[in-house]
Amino acid sequence: MEWLIGIGILLIFIVLGVFLGTRANKQMESQTHATLSVDKIDFKNQFIKKVPYISQKEMRVYEIFEEILPVQYVIFPRVGVRKIVKQKGSIMVYNQIRDMYLDMVIFKRSNMEPVMILDIYDTSIAEMTLQEYSKVLAKTVASVNIPVMKVEISESYNKNELLSKFLDNLNPVALAELRQVLQKQKKPQ
Repeated sequence: MEWLIGIGILLIFIVLGVFLGTRANKQMESQTHATLSVDKIDFKNQFIKKVPYISQKEMRVYEIFEEILPVQYVIFPRVGVRKIVKQKGSIMVYNQIRDMYLDMVIFKRSNMEPVMILDIYDTSIAEMTLQEYSKVLAKTVASVNIPVMKVEISESYNKNELLSKFLDNLNPVALAELRQVLQKQKKPQ
């Protein structure tokens, strides 16, 4: 008879455990999918503007490339990887890189195709805030044929050397297209 009472108590605990577990799971799900009541939030105390968007050293590199790039190209700082690479294979690999940002990306102006990534680094600081790309990111951009040009932060830049380095690193197809455009522009009309 005592064993029947023991089994009864055990069954009560199991049922209670299942009930409480299900209830807790539902509460967690409702909190995860809860929508904010926008009218009840004081947004003035939630955010501050991030200034500067890029450092002065990065701004200097940006300005130089904006000046030296052929008009067929445009440069943007801090471009999200997910804006230039789509997931095709493993979602796990994509999830490792999708939220990363690239220092600067040069695009073909005509169709906004990314043609080069600028990896900006500063060897003068011990704790590198402008770090070199991870292996997974390097392999990702290589797999979609976007070359990476490393640019070291410097006090002064040789514009001709930077332009030459850009052209040398440019994908051969993009370089051939640029040569075609430049030759058409040279022909008298």
